[in-house]
Amino acid sequence: MKTTNKFASHALTRAWSVSIFFLLWFFLVIFFFKINPESLSLSIFYLLLIINTFFSIRTFATITPKDHFGQKIWDILLILCLVSLPLVFSSTIDFVSIALVLFVVASLKYIFLIPVVNFSRLLFYKIRIDTLGILLCTLCLLGVIGGFPRASTDIWTSIFFLANVYVLWYEPLYRVEHHFEGFL
Repeated sequence: MKTTNKFASHALTRAWSVSIFFLLWFFLVIFFFKINPESLSLSIFYLLLIINTFFSIRTFATITPKDHFGQKIWDILLILCLVSLPLVFSSTIDFVSIALVLFVVASLKYIFLIPVVNFSRLLFYKIRIDTLGILLCTLCLLGVIGGFPRASTDIWTSIFFLANVYVLWYEPLYRVEHHFEGFL
């Protein structure tokens, strides 16, 4: 089967709209609501999350039926997590906890996408990456609870940055052709 890395126009529109909305939300929360991040790492993590969200939406909205009710529910839960994160910038433990919930919801979204679009290398990679996100958030949360909030979030954000470099540029995850290629 010939593959392509073309993205549906509705997927591109949705990816840009959502990313711009969350970027504006980030600035609105900081400058209008005056909720300042407890550490710079939380801001960087959130901005990296927005970048990753752009690529994720652009890719998965291309292969997911536009009006699938179940996927819309998962999307609403993800949006609620992304809206909530800046609102708890002043509490590291709350921020990391919500990020953990976000990765759990994202993993479930893609697990439940399998019966809709069939299992593929793309879904396998995405579920694996989101599961690693769960592990990373859990370890960070343990560090924060253990009394090392600054070191934990700095390490967490650094690893998340490196993971984003890896999945976005070094070994690109968000490629539509991964969905059409045979698995393994």
